[in-house]
Amino acid sequence: MAEEIAYLRRELQKAREILSRAENRLAALERKYLKESEEERVKELKEELKKEYPEMEFSEDSIKILKLVGTLPPIPISEEKKEIAEAIAERYE
Repeated sequence: MAEEIAYLRRELQKAREILSRAENRLAALERKYLKESEEERVKELKEELKKEYPEMEFSEDSIKILKLVGTLPPIPISEEKKEIAEAIAERYE
């Protein structure tokens, strides 16, 4: 019984990781092909952040960071460096 539960937990974790990678790939393709303007994405993200943190101010540097990586979907910590590096590379190709 305990082995079955442990097995199912491992299987669920694998499925979550696969789903997360698929969501990240989908978001990358949407950014690439839908060509939603960077300004619009940054504007939406700023509005979302303002709702959660009403006193937040945005400097030129913070806007640059948002443009680089701030519009990426949530990234698992294990893939964070790779995804951020890809976003930066994509930005400056």
